[in-house]
Formats: sequence, C-alpha cells, structure tokens
Amino acid sequence: MGRRGILNTMRVVTAARRCATWALVLVACTFDTAGGADGAAASLGAATTGSDDGPTLTTAATTTTGTISEATEDSTAGDASMDATSAAESSEDTEGATEDGGEVPLPLDDAAVLVRYYLDEAHQGSGPTHALDSIVPRLDLAYGWEDGMSYGVDGNGNRGLSWADAEQDGGPAAMVRDTKVREALEGATAATIELVTDARAVASAGGSRFLAIGHGNSDVRFGLLAESSHQVGFRWRNNKDAAFWDVELPAVGRAVFHVVLETTAAEDDRLRLYVNGVKLPVIKGGGDWPSDGQSIDFHNDSVLMLGNRPPGDRSFEGVLYYAAVYATAFDDNRIAHHVAVLDKSDDAP
Repeated sequence: MGRRGILNTMRVVTAARRCATWALVLVACTFDTAGGADGAAASLGAATTGSDDGPTLTTAATTTTGTISEATEDSTAGDASMDATSAAESSEDTEGATEDGGEVPLPLDDAAVLVRYYLDEAHQGSGPTHALDSIVPRLDLAYGWEDGMSYGVDGNGNRGLSWADAEQDGGPAAMVRDTKVREALEGATAATIELVTDARAVASAGGSRFLAIGHGNSDVRFGLLAESSHQVGFRWRNNKDAAFWDVELPAVGRAVFHVVLETTAAEDDRLRLYVNGVKLPVIKGGGDWPSDGQSIDFHNDSVLMLGNRPPGDRSFEGVLYYAAVYATAFDDNRIAHHVAVLDKSDDAP
C-alpha cells in the first residue's frame, strides 16, 4: 500500500473513533437526563431549607450547576475538551454562584415594600446627611446628628448606626404626610416592620424606639419600642400599647426582628413578633389589642424616625443595622427567607 493509501486509512480510523466517542457522549447525556435506568426524572435542584442553625436558602441555579457538572464530567470521559456551546451553557448555569461553589442566598422579596434603609452609608463617623431609602420613590431620612451617634462596622462587616448610650438625642427622620408611606398605610389592616438591631440598654423613663411613626412626645401611631431591656412592644393608634413580648435584648445581640400586624386574622394572630424567625408568645395590651378589621391611623404631622423620637432622648444603647416597612403581613415562609438573607448581610447587595 502506498503512502497515500496509508494516510487515507488513518483518516478513516480517526473519524470512526471520533464518531464512537460522540456516540458514548450522547448515550451518557440521555441516561443522565432520563434520571437513570428506571426512567425517573433527574432533579434540577430547588430552594432548600432546614438546619439546626435555621433555614438555609439556595438558588435553583446553584443546585442545578452541581448536577450538570457531574453529568458533564462523566459524559465527557475520554474527551480532553468541552465544545464552545457546552462551555457557554455551563457559564450561564453557574451565574450567581460563589467562586468556592458555596450557597447563594436568594434576594429579599420586594413585594409591597414601602421603605428600606440599609444604613450602610458610611463605615464610621457622622458624615452622611441622609439615611437613604433604597425603594423608589425614595423617602430619605434627614439626619439630626448628636454627640454619641456614629456609623460603625461590626466584626462580620455589617455597617450600622450606633448610639453610645440610651436616652440620647438624634437620629434620621422625615415627615410622612403626602408620601408613599401614609398613602399605603393610612387605613390599612396589615403591615410588617423588619429590623436588624443589637440593643444593649434602653431608656429607663418612657422606653426607647427602634422604628416609629408618630408626632411629638407621646404620639406613636405605628412602631416597635422597648420599655425595658427585657421586653419589646408594639404601639399604635395614638400611643396605644397593643402588645408586648418578653425578649432579653442584651442576650439576643444582633438579631432580625419582624413585627406583623394583620387585624383581619384570627384574634390571637393579629399581632406577631418574630426574633430570628422564631415566633414569640404575645402579651396582649390592656384593652388595645386590635379589633377585627381595625386600621392604622396617622396624625397629619406624623414623622417616621429610626432609633428615637423627634424631640429626642429616646435612643437605645446599641446599633440599628437595617430597617424596612411593608404594606402587607408576612407569612412564616417569607420571614424565614428574609432572616436567612439578613443574617448573612444587612447591607445593600
């Protein structure tokens, strides 16, 4: 056989080997897609929850990436490279995953969110002029800086606004008249307050405010307060204490709080408090527990303020990391979702 004949024979053999290799790839991919010999559908992954440390949420894309990577590795055995199409598909599937393959928390659910303050405008000091609302149209809160107030960063990199002592003045505030907050909440029967805070001590006379909408010294129409370091309360409708919950604030440390108002719910569920996703037993206020269908009512000059009241002297000692208000009542699943996200980071993504 001449040299040309030998070369032609080698080309035929090489082509046959390539066809056989691709045939094996197609069989392997078909087997993986079918989910195995019994024909059960292969799982593409989903959000997962559950651990001793609370719920862990992962995106479907992250779980899918693991499944696809394993199938690709098996089906391309004997082939040294991945074609361009497969590489592009793999890149799209891994978008959003961490470099080390770790779980990626789902984003916060924005449904019915009114205002959201990440309180991450600075790493230190008192330079910012406003606490910025991340929700459009924005209701930014103007700062009244006082001694003892400053931004800071904790050991895990979470930024927040701190007060060095209880009963101090100052804090970010804005009037809610003619704003989205009053438009959505005036007359509403459902709302949720969401906070991340670390309170070490509260004002001894009159208590401290974490987030409140009200007017003057003694007019809270909607807010979460603490009258002692052992108990937090929800106040509404012209300073009425609707409910209390026993919480050892110094022992809790940095925590995610949810107060859920839902006056159309069953009587005992009309006000609920969750700390790090755990629902706490409620102590009903003296005659001010929400009646069926009762609604939020604002004063015409009500002000939304974080960590204090407009005249001052109602700060707590500690850090407010994050605050948001929603015009809806959270259910347990949404609370668990948000706790998983905020526990990792309370600053803007």
